[in-house]
Amino acid sequence: MLLEAFSVATTRQREKDERLKMKERRTENKYSLDPLLESLLVYTSEQDLSRRLRTLFYRFDIHETESLCYQELYEGLHHLEFDPPIQLRVQEYNVIFQNFSDGTGHVDLRGFEMACRAQLKFFCLRRLGNLISTMPVLCLGASSPFWRCTRARARARVHVCAARVQVHECKCINALTPHAA
Repeated sequence: MLLEAFSVATTRQREKDERLKMKERRTENKYSLDPLLESLLVYTSEQDLSRRLRTLFYRFDIHETESLCYQELYEGLHHLEFDPPIQLRVQEYNVIFQNFSDGTGHVDLRGFEMACRAQLKFFCLRRLGNLISTMPVLCLGASSPFWRCTRARARARVHVCAARVQVHECKCINALTPHAA
């Protein structure tokens, strides 16, 4: 009896330590645009998201050229009311907008919206992956109605599920995910 209690206690402690490590990894994988992307998850329709992105674009376009350069986007993001302020690095800008810019490093409204939608989808997939990897996953089993997946199976399921996630389906993840500090 005493040995069984000790075994249960050590298993619980090990699981607690794993959850703590996963939480630390989750906060390490934070990208600079994450606060903005999280705020965009409250959209109610595709048109609402487009309107929000259009509003951001024109707010950032201080030179009124109908295109954004890195400096305009950096300053615009920095002035949004996030604590701490968003500080987009040049390397991040280049990666995010490389397929959507005009070749001179500027991005128009259409490219900005497409890039933001792609980043929003990537953000949702990361959130889904973090959520699944830090919580016990229940699956249908052959021998019993439910059984706990192994970590490898959970990761495989995240990979399969991530391919099917659409941006508009990710809005519900916000309510499920614990807020990271």
